[in-house]
Amino acid sequence: MPYEERYDAFADILGFSERVRRTETDSSLQEFLAALLSDIGTRAGQYDDLMIGGFQFQAFSDSVVMSTKGDANGLSYLLSEIQALALKLLKQRPSDAARIS
Repeated sequence: MPYEERYDAFADILGFSERVRRTETDSSLQEFLAALLSDIGTRAGQYDDLMIGGFQFQAFSDSVVMSTKGDANGLSYLLSEIQALALKLLKQRPSDAARIS
């Protein structure tokens, strides 16, 4: 399989691994994080439905890695996903942020 040019983003989310640990006792936090990652996956399917294709993501530990095709559409989509992730984390309920920090 030949290599292809791609755009990649590596997001190291401060405190994310602690949030994941706290999901064992906090169901609302568990729901928030599950929805956060599910939204990325849902939009990935929409991206492929637009026939642009190639979006991939993986979450592990306190990081999220995203990748798109190395063209203008791919870069635009990748930047959009980074922005969506950041905004969702920033808009998290203040009561959750207080418990996490």
